[in-house]
Amino acid sequence: MKVLNITHFGSLTNYGELLQAYALQTALRSLRHDAVLLRASFSLHNQLRKWYKSPLNACRAWLTHRAALRDENRHPRDFAGFIARNMKATEEVFHTHRELLRADLKADALITGSDQVWSSKRPFPPYFLDFGPKDALRISYAASVGSKARFGEDYLRDFAARLRRFSAVSVRETEALEQCRRAGSPRAVLVPDPVLLLEADHYRKRFFSPELLPEKPFCLIYLVSCRNFPWEEVCRHAQTRGEEPVVVCSQRSTVPKGVEKTARVVYPDLPQWLTLIDRARLTITDSFHGTLVSLLFGTAPAVVRKNSHDARFDTLFSHFPSARREWRELFFGGGDAPDFPAIHEKMRSLREIGFAFLRDALPEK
Repeated sequence: MKVLNITHFGSLTNYGELLQAYALQTALRSLRHDAVLLRASFSLHNQLRKWYKSPLNACRAWLTHRAALRDENRHPRDFAGFIARNMKATEEVFHTHRELLRADLKADALITGSDQVWSSKRPFPPYFLDFGPKDALRISYAASVGSKARFGEDYLRDFAARLRRFSAVSVRETEALEQCRRAGSPRAVLVPDPVLLLEADHYRKRFFSPELLPEKPFCLIYLVSCRNFPWEEVCRHAQTRGEEPVVVCSQRSTVPKGVEKTARVVYPDLPQWLTLIDRARLTITDSFHGTLVSLLFGTAPAVVRKNSHDARFDTLFSHFPSARREWRELFFGGGDAPDFPAIHEKMRSLREIGFAFLRDALPEK
């Protein structure tokens, strides 16, 4: 069966975005489907197209895009090369909803997800699969609502109408499950993020890349948002623990000046990022996928929560309660490490749930 997957695409530095797309495609291939990633990148074009509504936001979007390109030239992370070597993707890159509607796409099934495809304030049509062949199956796999679900009447009415075209619905957060039920879709099910569909050894054997590994023990700092983070205190304490602090610069974040004096700042490609997390003694992160990959590899994550409520982390910690730690407790206070045997046993059961959903949603012809 030919399957087209649409998800967030086009970031030069968002490791989780790329990894979840790779994992879902690999899982679909293991089920003998011809899975193809739709290279569809809408964010920048949408902001520029509506420049007249907010010229300042359009200007900021353009400057941010240019800065990202300059950063990629200085410190290439080679996401495009990773896709070319490890994934099957469309030759054409789609930038607008209209381009998708006009495209002559051939597929037996369309899948939306994972990542935060259902997190926008209004349902974005491409992520609800309103394009492509009319007779194709339409499925969501681990579609995410991001940090919170939306329960407003107008939103739920629109959301429900768009779900009617789906033959199978699965989501990543328990809040998203409730959102589907309130919208009149009780058949929706909870499945794990695609990253968990593959075992840790798959990533280790396929992508071990030791070039950036320090010679001595280290802790890894991977933050999506660097605001108000106590860099000096953390780097100093890491050294008292006998660990070298290694900092991965993430999307839209700039490490404050002076950090290079007390920490090693690196710009890994995806295999190097995976290897660093696997070999670190501890990962300090505010990233959902940074946390998830750490748990998968058996590396304790000291999770920096940006908000008291986040549907993604709330569901993650409901699966793995021993990982629910305040980051200072684990890093500074020597709190108990997560119960990894229980975590990995739970991951095995979640993996079975994910594959069972895909088998039922995409029956062999």
